[in-house]
Amino acid sequence: MSKHNGFTLAEVLITLGIIGVISALTLPTLLKNYKAIVLRNQFKEQHSRLAQALRRMVDEEEIVLSPSELGGGLSKYVAKYYNISQDCGRINVGTTGCIRLNKEGSIDEYKTYTGGKINFGYLDDGTLVLNDGTTLFFEQGSQATTLGYYLIGIDINGYKNKPNRLGHDLFVFKIEDNGELTPTKKIKEWNPYGLCSKTSSSDVNGYGCALEAIKDPNYFKNLP
Repeated sequence: MSKHNGFTLAEVLITLGIIGVISALTLPTLLKNYKAIVLRNQFKEQHSRLAQALRRMVDEEEIVLSPSELGGGLSKYVAKYYNISQDCGRINVGTTGCIRLNKEGSIDEYKTYTGGKINFGYLDDGTLVLNDGTTLFFEQGSQATTLGYYLIGIDINGYKNKPNRLGHDLFVFKIEDNGELTPTKKIKEWNPYGLCSKTSSSDVNGYGCALEAIKDPNYFKNLP
C-alpha cells in the first residue's frame, strides 16, 4: 500500500474521516455559541446606549417621560439623541413605511419568542432606524396612555437582519417618568403577563424577555 510521509493512504483517510466527524459534531455548537456571543454583546451595547440617551434627554430637555406630559411625541425627542437614517413613522395596514401590518393586523417581518404570529400592537406608534441599522419601536399612543407609561422595543441588529423575533433580537422595555429603562415583566393589559416562555403559543410571548436577558449570562445560548 502506498505511503505519504510515513502514513499509509488508509491511515490518512481514516484520520480525515475522524476529523470530519469531530467537525460535524462540534461546528454547530461553535456557531451557536458565536451567535449567542454576538447577540449578547449587541443587546448590552444597545441597552446601554438607549439608557444613556434617555437620561440625557430628561436632564437636558427638563421633561417628564410620561404620556400625560408628552403625548405621542416621545420618538421625536429620542430621535434628537441618535444618528437617525430613517423615521418610518407608525406601523399601519397599507402604509409605505419600513414595516407594515398585513391584512390580519399582524406583521410578517417579526415573530414571537417561539416563532409564532406576533401581536405588534404595543410597538406600532413609531419606528426609528439608526445609522447602524438598529431599529427602535415605540408605544406612545392610546395603549401608552392607558398603561400610564411608554414602551420601547429595540431590534439590536436591525429590522433587516434575522432572526427578527421577540426575545432573540427584539427586546421591550418600559420607560419610567425619570427616564429609567425597566425590563417589562408585568404589563397590566396583557394576558399572560410579561411572557418569556419556550412552550407558550401566545402572540405576546417574548415581550417579557428583556429581564431574563439581563440577569441570565447564558440566556442567548439557550434560545429556542
